[in-house]
Amino acid sequence: MKKVIIILLTLSLIVVGTSFAQVSWGFQLGLSTPNDKINDVWNRDNLKDIEGLGKIWRDGTKLGFNLGIGMRLPLSRYFAFTGGVGWHIFPKTEMIIKDPTDTLNKVTLETKQNIFPISVGVNGYFINTSFIGIYAVGNLSYNLIANSVNYLKGDVPIPLAMSPTDHRIGCSFGAGFDFDFKVLLMNLEIKYNIANLIGKVGDENIKSFLSVDLGIYFGRSFTE
Repeated sequence: MKKVIIILLTLSLIVVGTSFAQVSWGFQLGLSTPNDKINDVWNRDNLKDIEGLGKIWRDGTKLGFNLGIGMRLPLSRYFAFTGGVGWHIFPKTEMIIKDPTDTLNKVTLETKQNIFPISVGVNGYFINTSFIGIYAVGNLSYNLIANSVNYLKGDVPIPLAMSPTDHRIGCSFGAGFDFDFKVLLMNLEIKYNIANLIGKVGDENIKSFLSVDLGIYFGRSFTE
C-alpha cells in the first residue's frame, strides 16, 4: 500500500511538471500544535519487555513551527491540484525512564522532533471570486519523522537508538482562505495533520498536529 501511494505521489508531480506554465508557486510559514504522541520516540510507552529498564515518562510536546514550499495547478474555477514540501520543527522535551516499582529516576533524556512531509492534494472551493476564495483541502503525504535523543542524567547499560527515524504515509484535511491582490495571492490555511496514518508498527500511537499557516503565492488560483 505504501509503495502504491509513493508511486501516485511521483506521478502527480510529473503531471504538474508537464503543466508548469499554469502552476502558481509560493511559500508558507506557520505554527504546529502537536498531540502528546509526537515525541513517542521509540513508539512504545515502556522498555521493560525488551531492555528491562522500566516505563517511559514523557513531557507534553511543545508548540512548534513550520515552513514550506507549495504549488497549485488550477483544474477549474472550483478545484485546484496542490503539492508541496514542508518542515515541521518541534522543540526539545524531556523523557524519564523509571523503574515501575518505585519513584526513583533511572535516566533523563532530551528529545527533539522534525517532520518532513511531501504532499499532494486537492483544494475544493465553495467561494472563488476575483478577490477572495474559501476552500476545503485534503492531502496525502509521505512523511519522514526524524528524532534526536541525548542523555541529560544517568546512563543505561545497553544501547538505545539515539536518532530513530520513521517513514510513514499520512494525511491532512482542513480549510483555507485566499486573498487575491493580482500581483500575489495571500493565503491562510488551517489543517489537521496525521503523520503516521499508514505504516504504523506494533502499538504505535497516532502522531498528529494542527497547523495554522500564512502563505504567499504567485499566480492565479483558478481558471476561467
